[in-house]
Amino acid sequence: MRCDGCISRREAARPARSAFRRSTSTTLDPQALSDWAEIIHPFHPLRGQKFPVLKSRKYAQRELLSLGGSHRGTIVVPREWTDKADPNPYSTLKMPPPILSYECLCSICDLVTALRSRSRASRRR
Repeated sequence: MRCDGCISRREAARPARSAFRRSTSTTLDPQALSDWAEIIHPFHPLRGQKFPVLKSRKYAQRELLSLGGSHRGTIVVPREWTDKADPNPYSTLKMPPPILSYECLCSICDLVTALRSRSRASRRR
């Protein structure tokens, strides 16, 4: 029989749970990526070389791969600099990529709007 506020010996013997949760594992799922990644970035000094993938992690909204086996030890590169990058939708559609992206066009529109309002404000003075 239990009363409010009482705990059993078994519950008292258990270690208290920490308020901090452990972060989820960043080790790769073997089916998610193969064991090797090739650097394909056109200006990277190690372009064309393959390295074993040690782990994957996210940092600042970007997925990074830790690659081993370099003469410098472990290197970390953005996933999009490797052959593990998401496919380019324009290459699969056989269309040329747009000169300006949607986000870039929105930024230009915001800039033009700001310049127009600043110009109108200076004319009123």
